[in-house]
Amino acid sequence: MPGKPYTHNDGFEIMRQILFLFSLAFCLLFASMAAAQTQGKLINETEKKQVVDAVGKRLVDFYLYPDVAGKMAALLSKNLDNGVYKTINDPKIFANRLTEALFAVSRDKHLEILFGPELVIETKKEASRKETVETINRELERGRKNNFGFKEVKLLEGNIGYLHLTRFYDVKYGGETAANAMNFLSNADALIIDLRQNGGGDSSMVQLLTSYLFDSNPVHLNDFYLRGGEKQTQIQEWTLPYVPGRRRPDIDVYILTAYRTFSAGEHLVYNLKTFQRATIVGETTGGGAHTVAYQIINDRFLLKVPNGRPINQVTKSNWEGTGIKPDIETPPGDALLAAQIKALEKLTARTDSPDAKFTYDWHTTALRAKLNPVRIDESLMRSYAGTYTGEYGQRKITFENGRLFSQRAGGAKLALIPLAAELFTYEGRPELRLKIVSENNRVTGLKSIANDGSQLDETRDKDGAGEKT
Repeated sequence: MPGKPYTHNDGFEIMRQILFLFSLAFCLLFASMAAAQTQGKLINETEKKQVVDAVGKRLVDFYLYPDVAGKMAALLSKNLDNGVYKTINDPKIFANRLTEALFAVSRDKHLEILFGPELVIETKKEASRKETVETINRELERGRKNNFGFKEVKLLEGNIGYLHLTRFYDVKYGGETAANAMNFLSNADALIIDLRQNGGGDSSMVQLLTSYLFDSNPVHLNDFYLRGGEKQTQIQEWTLPYVPGRRRPDIDVYILTAYRTFSAGEHLVYNLKTFQRATIVGETTGGGAHTVAYQIINDRFLLKVPNGRPINQVTKSNWEGTGIKPDIETPPGDALLAAQIKALEKLTARTDSPDAKFTYDWHTTALRAKLNPVRIDESLMRSYAGTYTGEYGQRKITFENGRLFSQRAGGAKLALIPLAAELFTYEGRPELRLKIVSENNRVTGLKSIANDGSQLDETRDKDGAGEKT
């Protein structure tokens, strides 16, 4: 199909855009050259004093603990007056020495003086950037390509819901996706939330997800304290009185954690652990509770300063520096299996239905074998080899290269995977199992079991073998 006819106005617009892009490129080049020149410039005594004075003021105005801030500001001034930094002319080394002094007083690993003219330029851009249709669309597109952190939502064996979250986005962008995910899982018998790769994000998503796991009566979760200048702001966090879809205050929740679980990821863990709404499975989390702000000192230096902290309503504390210890400690790679097993065990103990107990036990047995693979002595496996006959004809069990195989006449040969010393499942056929039947220490037959509970007996042919050793 032919395009829109070319007009004079189109040509003018193209020329205008070319000139704009040329001007933008020139400005960026100029800024880059200026930053490079600033980067290589040594630091003199005048700038040292300027940095020390500005850092001290920012600490007093923004650091979480005002009394500690005053002590740090005093130490920097004292060191400067006593000539501690006199021989330093490299700005990076100067920044590092100031950071060491701050840590000596506060023991706070988040506090840092940064040297970086380019970083200052970027920080200024962020501070001046207003939320426009363009920025909203850009953030929406970025979140959409990551499905707003909802990497995987599915049902596992035994009707256990599984939610894999890699990041928390602002609910104004990801709220609809969150509601869809939680409603998909609303009929599960237990819920596993995987935060092993979650490094944080926006606390509004934490509040929404937490709210799905409580009833409609709002619960006071945390108070957030933010410092800025002489003002301290307190923001309360409560569960929401309304969420789109069904709440599940009754469901057992398991959260998978790793050391990489950090910041807002830990926020969700801490909420549910302290209010006894979840069992934590995995390893201790990273330990980042405080919010951090970047304060511009001058054109070359920045101060990274913790300026906010949550106070949980149960513990009157938070997880800063300590992380959150799991209830069930296990390597992160085993955490999902461990959580599934624990969930199924609780469901089994809770139900009075024989059919439900059978189903839960069926899946638990398979998962335990995955978590701790069963090893069977070779001589015992050899004793299982032989020919068996049942309602559907003959079956041969063979021992080859350290493994057992099952094959019916004219059928495919299937490897047997041990679930216990005398119980096997088929490779690729988890809905079927074989149980070895023995009498007087001799293998006498097989019991074929399906996941619906049906069973078939098969008798071992009298081939003179089958004695267990």
